[in-house]
This record gives sequence, C-alpha cells and structure tokens, in this order.
Amino acid sequence: MAVTARLYRDLRGSLRHSVAMESTLRDQSRRPFDVVIEDLSATGVRVPAAAELDAGALITLGIPGVGMCNARVARVDDGGYGCEFLYPLSPDELAEALVALPAEPVPLPLPRPDAAQVAEGNADTLPGGVRIAIILALAAVGWTASYLALHPPF
Repeated sequence: MAVTARLYRDLRGSLRHSVAMESTLRDQSRRPFDVVIEDLSATGVRVPAAAELDAGALITLGIPGVGMCNARVARVDDGGYGCEFLYPLSPDELAEALVALPAEPVPLPLPRPDAAQVAEGNADTLPGGVRIAIILALAAVGWTASYLALHPPF
C-alpha cells in the first residue's frame, strides 16, 4: 500500500512565536473584541475567532509593548484567523512585544484614601477642586490685607 504525501509551502515570511497575549481586536466598524493572540511574528498574528470576519477584512489589533497595529485577515479557518500586518513589526518592536508584561488593570472606582492619610494633612490627598479653592481663598485674603494696609478705612 502506497502512502501519498502532499507538501505545502508555508508562505509566511517570518518565524512565529507561540504566545498567550491578551489583546483587543477592532473590526472595520471599530467594535472591540477581546482576544488572546496565539502566535506572533514580525509579519502577523493568529487569533481565535472572536468576531465574524471575512478574508481580506481590515482590522486593528493592540499589541502589548507596541501599540495599535493595522492588519488584514489573510486566512480564515475553524479555529480563528491568520492576520498579516500592513506594516511588519521591526525587530525591536517584536522583541518588546515578546517581553511585554501584561498591563495591570486599574480598579474602578478608585479607592478612597485612608483616614490616616487625610489626618496627616497631606495636601496630595486633597482633590484638585479643594486645592484650587484654598489657593483662591488665600489669594483673596492676601489681596484684602494689602489693600487695607495701603488704603485705611478711616
């Protein structure tokens, strides 16, 4: 029994790196989809199917350590999309993306300062509006004192 093998040429232009990198994909309507990049190279990425995209669709993908990158959907298969960057990543950008740590999410709403910090009288803990009001009040008191010193009321 003979075994027939088919050889396929891989036309992807650069070495792929397996990653599990959280990202946001935006379609042509700018709708955001949370995705996890499965592999990354200087010329493109593979992402799971989070949205309905057609081959040739233009997308924007946030790459940690690099920023927003424009790409085109080059392949569509059962598990996701192969996307080609419109402008390949430079070696420095690729290296930065591969070592970028995931961003720490900012907890919202922001926690209020501890009572101990407020009791210490640290001006940095006062809201900006309160600080401006204090500055204006002190300026008005100083102006009034100067005016009364130069123009006595009697």
